[in-house]
Amino acid sequence: MMAGSSGKPRCSGTDSANDIINVASAIQGRGVFQNVAATRRQGAEAGAQYFSPTVVRLRQLQFNHATYQFAGYPLTQQSVG
Repeated sequence: MMAGSSGKPRCSGTDSANDIINVASAIQGRGVFQNVAATRRQGAEAGAQYFSPTVVRLRQLQFNHATYQFAGYPLTQQSVG
């Protein structure tokens, strides 16, 4: 095996519709679920690897950011019903 290295950064993004989220309940120990019209997820990933006949090193870093996309008021217990 010859010594070498490789790595390739990558960015991604996706939009999804009708996600289900958990919303806090006024009753302790209970949960309420609600649909969210849209969710946007964006992220970046970078990785590197080094290899030689005696050593292999891998490093990876990820960043993900997700936001709810909706028109109207923020989600509250009153809006859940």
